[in-house]
Amino acid sequence: HQTVLANHDRQYASLPSLSRSVAGVTSTSRHNLSSNKHSSSSNHLLRKTFIGNHNHKFWSLRGGALVDPATKIEFDDKLGNLSLLGVGVRKKGPIKVYSVGVYTNDDVAGTIAALPKSNKEGVLTTLRESIKSASKTSTTTFLLKMSFKVGAEKMAAAIAESVDPRTSDKGAVETLKQLILDGVAAKGAATPGTTLQFDCSDEGVKVSVDGTEIGSAPGLCQAFSDVFLDKDGVSPALRDSIVENSCDKAVAPKSSSSTSDRKSSSGDESLESIESTLIQKKEQAKGKVDVELVKLEAVESKLKPVQDAATGVAFDPKLDDGLYLIGAGSRKKSFVKLYAIAMYASPTVLHFLSSFQLGEEHQREASLALRNASRALDTLSPTTSFVLNIVFPVDAKTIAGAIAKSVQVRFGGPSSDVDELESLITEGIKRKGGQATKGTLLRFDCSKVGVSVSVDGNLQGIARGNDLGKALVDVFMDEKAVSPTLIESCLKTWCGAKAFTETLLEQCKKASKSVPKPTGDPRLRLKTDPSSIPLASLISKYYLSVPTSDDGQVLGL
Repeated sequence: HQTVLANHDRQYASLPSLSRSVAGVTSTSRHNLSSNKHSSSSNHLLRKTFIGNHNHKFWSLRGGALVDPATKIEFDDKLGNLSLLGVGVRKKGPIKVYSVGVYTNDDVAGTIAALPKSNKEGVLTTLRESIKSASKTSTTTFLLKMSFKVGAEKMAAAIAESVDPRTSDKGAVETLKQLILDGVAAKGAATPGTTLQFDCSDEGVKVSVDGTEIGSAPGLCQAFSDVFLDKDGVSPALRDSIVENSCDKAVAPKSSSSTSDRKSSSGDESLESIESTLIQKKEQAKGKVDVELVKLEAVESKLKPVQDAATGVAFDPKLDDGLYLIGAGSRKKSFVKLYAIAMYASPTVLHFLSSFQLGEEHQREASLALRNASRALDTLSPTTSFVLNIVFPVDAKTIAGAIAKSVQVRFGGPSSDVDELESLITEGIKRKGGQATKGTLLRFDCSKVGVSVSVDGNLQGIARGNDLGKALVDVFMDEKAVSPTLIESCLKTWCGAKAFTETLLEQCKKASKSVPKPTGDPRLRLKTDPSSIPLASLISKYYLSVPTSDDGQVLGL
């Protein structure tokens, strides 16, 4: 099913909204406990603003959700009745191991809300004392979301080693270590997207892995909290985020806040109202306001995610590289649902498809137009991407062979190009144990030079070949497409929405023009430090025009 906006305006119904995600996908069946890999299970409408000073920026989403800028992992604003205070990355050298979010009740959050951001250590000391005082009646939760694969023993040992010097109860530390080891070992390793939840209270620390409770280690509430909150905390970014996101807040009377909340959540705000709010927030954050980018965010805030009805998997509406969600469907083999799939492309493809009206009489013509636009792979739309979310477990050889076979019958080039594609898929899945388990993410970026393959957000390589990208597009878009529901979703989502796509396309162009030319080669920065690239730059012509592979040629800017 697809959710219709509150105002029931036909042209905005079921359109995807903006959320930043490496893999661009959420599953409502896997992430009900705030444990989705890179995005919110509550499908927030965008209300992104930069919070903080020049050195510390944290993407803030409507409703209080936050995105860790280092990993692009999103945390919901609520975890049960607990509220999100801040998020940050845990690094080991240059490696981003995981992102962590801390959740507390409103009373604990209230103890630091009015404190000045300038007194960081005072804020964090107050927070630690409040957590300790409230531990008898409430819980503080630390939610870890993995960004880098770590073995069960290493993960358990690393956390235990951080807790150990902060407590004298060595037996409890060993219990904690064993609980983490048991929970992670049950799935092989802490792979990207794995969640580890630690609920700290007076009774101890309750450990859960991917939403499954493992057990509790007694008496470690304060010690575990200090791992992240004291002056030697393992995530300085988390400490900064808590101060930036949760301090210097005016505390409104409860009687008036409910009215304000109802008004702000009505979902029926005008673009002008949203633009005004975004500009005001950025000015308050003392950041330079890019009016055109704010206007683009306001347009995108009118959109919603698309969910495949057959599998329950919902896909994020925009990938980090500026591609928009076109539609979502599923691949079936007889009665077995193998995977959910989403297609992403440039705003140009959306606009092209939206010129057709929704209806059976236009379906064949619109489907052909969609196929032609998505396989053009030209300067107006250089990349078309497909994200697959595995629903039925399958081994590496089977899934890679099935995809390769579907491509081969549509490809007129040498079979060695398809063999390379199959090899990349196989090797990527083997690195995670040889099995494409439920929730495994496969991403294929089709371009003029070939197909880029990623597994669970990790780039495996590029299978080069003239028209190989077009052949993969045809697997899902031609008259014998393996997922007819994907095509149906694309048409249902965008046909008849021309007024909206014109606005979106025009605003994308204006936003890209307002971005200055970057210093150096954009390709190098994308390869070495993509997380440092501002959103405005990512959607500009300088980065959107960077091909999947430059084939040794110099990029003309």
